Amino acid sequence: MNSNKLISIVIPVYNEEKNIDRFKSELLDVLDSFGLNYEIICVEDGSCRDDSWGALKRFQQASPDRIRLFRHSRNFGMSGAYQTGFDNAKGEYVVVYASDLETPAKYIIDVVGKLEEGFDVINTNRVGRWGKNGFRKIPSVAANYRHLAFPRFQRFPSFPAKLPPALPALPPPPFFLLRFFYHPCHL
Repeated sequence: MNSNKLISIVIPVYNEEKNIDRFKSELLDVLDSFGLNYEIICVEDGSCRDDSWGALKRFQQASPDRIRLFRHSRNFGMSGAYQTGFDNAKGEYVVVYASDLETPAKYIIDVVGKLEEGFDVINTNRVGRWGKNGFRKIPSVAANYRHLAFPRFQRFPSFPAKLPPALPALPPPPFFLLRFFYHPCHL
């Protein structure tokens, strides 16, 4: 797929140094093979147990024109990291991606394809994650059925994508107030 639209990939990072070292082979190389126009926004969310920030700076050297880094002064949580990424995304589409690399990057092309079909939001879930036991699946299934209130959402087995245009106009919940305390580092 060749798309001229810029796709912003937002990655919250918290104590993920070892996974960041795998980003080049498991994320950049896959994205480049798709022929997409993309930027990667990594938000380091106050990691304290490892050198995630140093690993992110090394990762940025692989493609400095496409990788932007932001660093929180302390841990504001995943929602704060997402908000920092959304606030700084330049792309027409926004895809959130987990820094643990649990979902293969090869599925990004499927999400972008659904966005190109005209869906406003792609809300997704993983399939086959829980194995035979399934006990941990119960809360996950309950959480995933929240999409029934939003009939325009498409279920797709990968990860969420595209920030709807109306979302920034909504009043933020109180925990999003913390988003104003990040330190942008465009190195």
